Amino acid sequence: MTLCGAPAVVEHHTSWGTWLVSILATVCLSSILINYRGRGTRRAIFIASVGIFLIATGLYAPNAMVCYYIGSVLLLLGSLYNGRGYRWLSSIH
Repeated sequence: MTLCGAPAVVEHHTSWGTWLVSILATVCLSSILINYRGRGTRRAIFIASVGIFLIATGLYAPNAMVCYYIGSVLLLLGSLYNGRGYRWLSSIH
């Protein structure tokens, strides 16, 4: 929720807001690594890493909040994908 509310956090409290968002994104990625499940985890790490890159772009590039929100969604999807959310995808194939 803090990741999705970052514009308000970063714009009004720039000194600590950026750190808070960065730490929470790192915690999400670390959680995926701790919950390692093989090939699905590698894909989840890739999805979450792209999300973190887009979050950083959204934070530091001017007028790039669309990148920020897309990155937040990718970070969430990477986490869900690792939590066995990918099993339903394999049943479709």
